[in-house]
Formats: sequence, C-alpha cells, structure tokens
Amino acid sequence: MAGEVAIAYDNADIHNMGVPVKAGTTSRYIPFESVAGSIAISGLYGCSSLIAVSKRGAWVNHMWEIPSFLADPNIIPPPTKEMQVETFNQTVIAAIHHGNSEDNVFGLEDVASKDPKPEEPMSNLLSPDADPHVFLFTPYARETVPWVPNYNNEFPIGLPLAYNNPIGGNIPILSFLGRIYISMTLIFGPDVPYEVVPYAPRMDGDNRKDREFESHRGKALVQYQPARDCSGMASWRVWFEGHDLQPSHQASWSPLGSHQVSSSLEDVQAIQNSSDDSSDNSSNDGNMRSSLPSSSESALATGSEMKSSGTQPPSAFNQKSSSKTSVSVSSPASSTTTSRSHMQSST
Repeated sequence: MAGEVAIAYDNADIHNMGVPVKAGTTSRYIPFESVAGSIAISGLYGCSSLIAVSKRGAWVNHMWEIPSFLADPNIIPPPTKEMQVETFNQTVIAAIHHGNSEDNVFGLEDVASKDPKPEEPMSNLLSPDADPHVFLFTPYARETVPWVPNYNNEFPIGLPLAYNNPIGGNIPILSFLGRIYISMTLIFGPDVPYEVVPYAPRMDGDNRKDREFESHRGKALVQYQPARDCSGMASWRVWFEGHDLQPSHQASWSPLGSHQVSSSLEDVQAIQNSSDDSSDNSSNDGNMRSSLPSSSESALATGSEMKSSGTQPPSAFNQKSSSKTSVSVSSPASSTTTSRSHMQSST
C-alpha cells in the first residue's frame, strides 16, 4: 500500500491526491464520477485522521497530535486542561464542521447537507441519502520502553486508545475521541456507521515519518472505481496500513447516474487489471513507486502490491459491504471488531 500512497502524493491530480500535512487541520475531497480516484493520508505517528466515504465521494483530513490533542512540551508553564480543550475545540472540532482555510476548504457539515443547494455542488457529497460511512484512524497509547514486546509493534496487545480517557479537572467527563464522535452524530445523525481504527505509532526515530514511502505504517488509502458499464457496480474501499480489508471497509452500488460509469477504455482496462491482478501470488517490495501506473489506474491497487504490505486483497473490488453497524473499534490484527462501549466507556 505504500506505493499507492506515494503515487497519490507524488503524482497528484484532480482524481488522486494526498492530504497535505501542513499547519492546522487539513483535508481533501473527491467526488465519485466516471474516473477512478483515490485519497491518501500518510505520515501518521501520533496524529489522527477522519475518513468519510459515501456513494458520491470521499473526504479525508489530518489532525495534529500536537498541539491539538496534546500540549507542546516546550511550552512553559504548560497549558491548563481547560486551555487544552479550547485548543482542541478550535483546531479540531471547528475544522471538522466547517472549512476554515485553503487546505481545509470544506468541513463535513459543508458536504453533508440534508437540504443541498444547486449552487453548492459539493453540499450533498456525504448527504444521508448517499449512505455515508465514517472512520477515525487514531493512535493507541505509546509503549515507550524498548524491551517491552509492544514497543514499536504494529499489532500491539492490550494497549488502550491514546485519547479516550476523561480529560479531568473541571472539564465534563468527555474524552477527545468522545467529542469527535458527538460531532459525527450531530453532522450525520446517530445511525451513521462509525468505526474507530486504531494504529500503533512508530517509535523508531526519524523513520517514523517515512518520507520515502517505504512502509505502510501510519497510512490509509481510499480508493474508488466507477462501474465498467451501466449494468455494473461502482465501488469504494478503504485500506488501513497492512491490515486485512474488512467487510465494513468497502461498499458497492448501482451507479447513481451515467457520471459514475467509466468514461474511457483506459479506466475499463484499469478495472479489469485490478480484478485480474488480485489473483497474482507474486510478492514485491513495499515501495512500488517505480512500477505502479501514474494515471487513473493509480486508484486501483494490484493484488501483488497489497500482498507485499501484508494485506490480502479481495478476489474482486466490487464486493458488497455488510449492513450498517453501530460504532465499533477495529482490532485489525485479529480481523474483529469490539462493541461501541469500548470507545464510549469514558465518555
């Protein structure tokens, strides 16, 4: 998956792109149309990302760990808990709801309108009638002792989520993750499928940033492919690091209109290649930038590329997802999910 993410960043266009990691909360979005597309997020080693996907498009953001979730340790005296919550509300919650910069043009509330306006074509990108799904890609608490088995382990055992504890002090008993979940229910309604996908932050010095895209860790990738013809199915799927593709991380549907049917022979061939390559048993190096296509095919990961990162692709992209589920927390190492109470136990 590292190679696909590299393409999204290095060869970005209007259909394939990476979320920039700049000051403040940033985001990118793509509408699902007649061309395959993708959005990637990379460089997470403590930061978090919200990923929202529907039948009409996808929106992905980047939220800084410092200063949003955690105070800068260089600030003396350190901010109070009340000050930290205010920073979180301003830099995360406000930016989730509404766009506030050129690198966060739309917030989720701006693209999930229940009453979209014709003059605002993106206002229904994630509307309720488009079956939106929301994922929060967020870190486990760090294990900082090098000789402990969980240290720098991609699949740790027994570690809690990093920011799911009550804030304490005079703050109402609601964690940072709980505050994000409340925002999702306010924007999408209480029945929206919402899943927390934890990851273990890399602890190996400068390598944790992975500027050369040599590892799948700290990365997620949304892929979309249009239907190959009017009787086919359009599809999306979301990959998280080297984890197995879960039923709740993919969906397919009859195209909403001719704009979701492939418009070129190139796209049809890319779709066919994606299905054909999924049966390829060869294994390649995790950094695939030199061998992967750079056009709309970049949204369609090959079976050999996914295999190289430890992920087994489905036999075909256009598998139907399972029915809607309540809020859950993924346990990717065992390919299971736990109940909503896990995330909400401290909220």
